[in-house]
Amino acid sequence: MLMHPTNGIGEDIPVLPIVGIAGLGKTALAKLVFNDDRIDEHFQLKIWSPHTRSNRVATITGTLPAYNLKSLPFEESLSLFLNLAFKKGNEKQHLNLVKIGEEIVKKCEGVPLALRTLASQLCFKTAEDEWKKLRDDEIWEFEQKGKGILPALRLSYDQLPSYLKQCFASCSVFPKDYNIANIQLVSFWVALGLLKSSRENEVLENVGKQYLRELQERSFFQDFQETPFVIRFKMHDLLHDFALWLAKDECSMLKSSSRYLSKTIRHMSIVDPKILEGGAPSGLLDNAGHVRTLFFQHMENSNSVIYQKICLKVSSATCARFM
Repeated sequence: MLMHPTNGIGEDIPVLPIVGIAGLGKTALAKLVFNDDRIDEHFQLKIWSPHTRSNRVATITGTLPAYNLKSLPFEESLSLFLNLAFKKGNEKQHLNLVKIGEEIVKKCEGVPLALRTLASQLCFKTAEDEWKKLRDDEIWEFEQKGKGILPALRLSYDQLPSYLKQCFASCSVFPKDYNIANIQLVSFWVALGLLKSSRENEVLENVGKQYLRELQERSFFQDFQETPFVIRFKMHDLLHDFALWLAKDECSMLKSSSRYLSKTIRHMSIVDPKILEGGAPSGLLDNAGHVRTLFFQHMENSNSVIYQKICLKVSSATCARFM
């Protein structure tokens, strides 16, 4: 579609929107195309951009007909699920679980993110009762936006040990699409007191690395990039939304459109540079003295009066942390 010479309209730069429901893999597909050698050979310049789930916006911005990414058919969904839920070929030893898995797959309605997160939870379990409990959970009966994805995320979260639940929810302090560094996240968990050592003299940072591995194995993080000194990764947008919902009483993403900061908020992210330019409504930061963690995404405005005011307000709190 991109490389066909008749697809463009006049001299317009070709823009191909990819549309579909949340969790289908639109971003993954865009990255795959972007990194294809044939695209490099065909275009001098290229760019991909996470944009919107709105078909209307895609129609306005696109110069080519939108590519509608559809849900996986059942057979492909089942194959993905079984490959993640069992070690290679191991499903033949658990045909009873495969049968239950088929019913779970149908509930996911072909959404890869839902299939991945649930299968990643079940790969640690071989008891039939545990599989049935997940299959029969009443949350599937609730009408949810985005088909089977939200019930699947909730069930995957419910399967986590309590220590991982807190660690996952705390990740809501990072902005969407943010490249989280493993050192940064583990240090954050240590500061929050979320890491518990089971052995005497065990280094908490090592406990944090283990927690991180467990969340990775359960598909709560993605897009891992390793260098000799640091590992970076991201959260899927839907998982970030879910984490923010879980922590809504304690975590807040502050934007210029925000009107109120609750006294219960303990961890705050400032993701909108307009706030540091004086774009925050008067009185918005009155309760900032209750905040214990402050994350700035745009540090280029760190000399602004508003930035200094926020830091002064937050630093008056005991045990305040800046990230």
